[in-house]
Amino acid sequence: SGQLCVRDGTPGAVGTGAIEAAKENNKMAIGVDVDQSPLAPNNIITSTMKNIDVSIIDLVGQLVDGNYEGGLVDHSIHVFECLKDYCSRNRVKERYGMDFSDESIAIVSLLHDVCKINVYKKSVRNKKVNGKWIEVPFYEYEDEMPYGHGEKSVYMITPFMKLTRQEAFAIRYHMGFSNEDPKQNVGYTFEHFPLAFALSTADMEATYFCDEMK
Repeated sequence: SGQLCVRDGTPGAVGTGAIEAAKENNKMAIGVDVDQSPLAPNNIITSTMKNIDVSIIDLVGQLVDGNYEGGLVDHSIHVFECLKDYCSRNRVKERYGMDFSDESIAIVSLLHDVCKINVYKKSVRNKKVNGKWIEVPFYEYEDEMPYGHGEKSVYMITPFMKLTRQEAFAIRYHMGFSNEDPKQNVGYTFEHFPLAFALSTADMEATYFCDEMK
């Protein structure tokens, strides 16, 4: 009878050599990340599915901005559109040497502000409308895990997916010079990890020109 061969390797389609080896040597294996039983129906006991896509969707779905529900989701989409447009320019690619994958662009733009999950608490405030004071929805900022901003986003993302160094630095320093980080650190990051500069630029463009205040 085949012995148990627990596979704790690279998830997905990469690293399937262990399953092939189990099949050739009549061993039993466990798939990783996705259902890999079709690769060796008689040798795969089960597959450990992390459902990373569901986790990320859940995270993004919780985002709210400080002035209306879903505002931060809108902002993140605007940042994605601005970053995608910026990185598609010939000048950026040819002269600046910035050529990033669509995956990296999506990751840093859509997840750069996950640090704001659960820090906005729904409340109400008085607002004068047509000469009368009325109660309107409002979100108060209440951070129970004060771990910074960009660094907090990186901290929250890494349990769900492995960031490249370029992606991690981009998210960490997406506030650019407007944050309280030492200027030399920001300058060094922009020079050595240019995706951070591009994301910071897209973030400002989205904030000042695309986001709608409600």
